[in-house]
Amino acid sequence: MVIRMPASNNARRVRVGFLVVFFFLIISISTAVGLYTDLLWFNEVGFQEVFWTVLASRAILVGSFGLLFFVLCLVNLLVVGRAAPAYRIPAAGDEEDPFERFREAFIPFSKWIPIGISAFLGLLFALRLAPVWDRFVLAMNAVPFDVVDPIFNKDIGFYMFRLPVYQLAYGWLFSALVVVILLVTSAYYLTGAIRPQAAVDRVSPQVKVHLSVLIGLTALLRAWGYRLNQFELLYSERGSVGGASYTDVNAELPALKLLVAISIISAVLFLVNIRFRGWTLPLIGVGLWLLTSVLAAGLFPFVIQRFRVEP
Repeated sequence: MVIRMPASNNARRVRVGFLVVFFFLIISISTAVGLYTDLLWFNEVGFQEVFWTVLASRAILVGSFGLLFFVLCLVNLLVVGRAAPAYRIPAAGDEEDPFERFREAFIPFSKWIPIGISAFLGLLFALRLAPVWDRFVLAMNAVPFDVVDPIFNKDIGFYMFRLPVYQLAYGWLFSALVVVILLVTSAYYLTGAIRPQAAVDRVSPQVKVHLSVLIGLTALLRAWGYRLNQFELLYSERGSVGGASYTDVNAELPALKLLVAISIISAVLFLVNIRFRGWTLPLIGVGLWLLTSVLAAGLFPFVIQRFRVEP
């Protein structure tokens, strides 16, 4: 059935476009004023090269990560558009859907909404990294210290230059994937591909495949996060002095290694679950991960510290 758009849709598009342009114009003017003020100050003290180096580093960093999020978000929203059921005008006797009014309002902008959302969120996520541009520059110019730590046998330069960037990248990627998963789930719900009120087929097979892949990637990323947490034990303050204590080395470290394996297993279960009905396998993986987090990473180090180290 062909959907006829009301005549006011063109005027609505013009208003929305004007507001978007006005919003970005205000931001651009404010940013330009701040940059020009900084340029005048650096020129006054004779450090123009420093200003342009910092500006170029921030621009490259923001542009790279902004483009990464834009592509990640847009691709997933386009997949939602292809996998979601086709919209139809509800008949007079159909059950009332609370989101029907929103679907009708969004139809005229269905081609532009994914691009707009991806661009806006990509800009916000990228700007979060602008203040820490120096860490990325340091990592790109890292030098070895020729001294290794006694636990992981890593050069001290790794902890000074690369580990902080890995931690930033992990936190950024994990947040980006979580936001994308929430957007995708919301989009599927709004389009009717997820129907919690239905008696059967509450989640269509295409939605299950899509979400399983995204959550599986998140589990793999979480495994990398646990690996980075192992290196952070060298900064632990659990003992009487700073650094990895007995509990960190003999309880916390094995627990983190176990959590790396559990996260990888959970990711595999999510991907394997694509070929099966229901969510039994992923729930087993999540349950195993929660149990390991509580017992191995929480309770076991506490018991070792309280009843073996402190006495």
